[in-house]
Amino acid sequence: MAILRRADQEKKTLFPGVERYTVADAETGALRLKIGDLFWSPGSSSPYHTHPESDSEETQYIVEGEIEAIYEGRRFTVRAGDAILSPPRVPHGFVNNSGAVCRMVTAFPTTDRSYSSAEIGLPESGPMPRAIVFRKDVVPTTPYEGLARHDLVTAQQGATSTTFLELVFEPGARIPPHIHQDDEEALFLLEGELRAIDGDEEDIPLSPGDLCLAEPGIRHGLTNASDRKATLLALFPTTAPASTPVD
Repeated sequence: MAILRRADQEKKTLFPGVERYTVADAETGALRLKIGDLFWSPGSSSPYHTHPESDSEETQYIVEGEIEAIYEGRRFTVRAGDAILSPPRVPHGFVNNSGAVCRMVTAFPTTDRSYSSAEIGLPESGPMPRAIVFRKDVVPTTPYEGLARHDLVTAQQGATSTTFLELVFEPGARIPPHIHQDDEEALFLLEGELRAIDGDEEDIPLSPGDLCLAEPGIRHGLTNASDRKATLLALFPTTAPASTPVD
């Protein structure tokens, strides 16, 4: 399992006023996942575009602030905790009309994707697509004591190759050691402090901005040994991740 520290992540200007940390991609050892951590300055925007590859569905998750999304011509505001699934060839873009920086995590289930520009036509009519996930509508589950799991993007939202979860660890909460035999998993820490298991190595400290990239078959687990909560994103390039407990 690779531990990708924030200090070692490459930072680039993606669009004017938009800075992106490359959290995981093929160059960092990811097999399929491509993950970015974006900071949108007030007034910044992205071109209206699509990702044409058949496996290039994208998830956008708002960590802090708010931003206006343009999705199939619709315009709406997403805020901290909300998520959007942009399937292949679905046009989308963003504009930060607020007076504050917006932080967004993006994820693809493939490291090979491209951009195609799109024209903003008349907005689609009807109800909001199920691929738009507002935090207020997400009911958490408790897979382990002290751990709240929010399923943000799964097959239920129409995903075909993505699982995107938010995990909130109360002090003392843990995910026991396990493996995913067939799929890699990215574990990206947003806030707090956690201790990770990586194969035979125990008690690895994780700080905000750090990412654990667990390859298929690698033993891993997490514990919140601190006295405050921690929030982590768990991402898989599949809609059906399966885990096996190990000692």
